[in-house]
Amino acid sequence: MRMAMLGLAGFMLLSSASFAAVLTTEDQIRQAIIGNTISGIEDGKPYAEYFLPDGHLRGVDPEGPYTGEWRISGGTLCERYFTQRTEEAVPDEGSPSGWECMSVEITGSRFAWVVDGERYEARRVPGNPNNL
Repeated sequence: MRMAMLGLAGFMLLSSASFAAVLTTEDQIRQAIIGNTISGIEDGKPYAEYFLPDGHLRGVDPEGPYTGEWRISGGTLCERYFTQRTEEAVPDEGSPSGWECMSVEITGSRFAWVVDGERYEARRVPGNPNNL
């Protein structure tokens, strides 16, 4: 009995640790982000972004608040950002339109942006706890 319980516990641990779904459909990505806040650290700076159903996002980082847009293209989540003051697209190096597209992985509240094979860990929180 004890061995069966240990085996079951080990199986459950492996199952939960190895579950990381790469979201590839528009519906999966929409369900994961709309109405939720994603926060993490990029270039050593913390950020938080709230995704609105209308394709806009509101974020904050140490430099202050910002806004942007999101869209889904080819099974990837694409974002572009605006400054709060000008509402003009901020060009992304290597992307003349300012759009940056990435795959999305999610495991519970853990979230990862995947760009060119690099994973950027983040956390997904329901709602808009930062009032963005």
